[in-house]
Amino acid sequence: MGVVPLGERPGAEIAAGAVGRFWRLAGNEPALVRTREDFLSFAEPGYAKAAIAFLVRSERGGSRVITETRVAGTSPDATRALLHYWRAIRLGSGAIRKSWLAAIRRRAVRAELGGPGA
Repeated sequence: MGVVPLGERPGAEIAAGAVGRFWRLAGNEPALVRTREDFLSFAEPGYAKAAIAFLVRSERGGSRVITETRVAGTSPDATRALLHYWRAIRLGSGAIRKSWLAAIRRRAVRAELGGPGA
């Protein structure tokens, strides 16, 4: 909910964004952003804007997939809340990212071998 495409370079990169109060235990309260333009122009205080990108780079006869996430608060209070939240979830976030990359790798290997789910 609330995730919007931000851009794509086919075969090389895809990016998406979301706006919310990610640090809230109950009710993230995502902001209503429906387009890239909504995301870019959103500035209501008390929220954070998050963008994630998946990049594909050629490497030694294969490819490497890299993830990058950037988050910015829309006000000083939101930035402080986000920093506290990040300290609490950092390790879990890293584990989720590793699981995404492992799933991408499994699917790529299956596709190369012509297996099911490719």
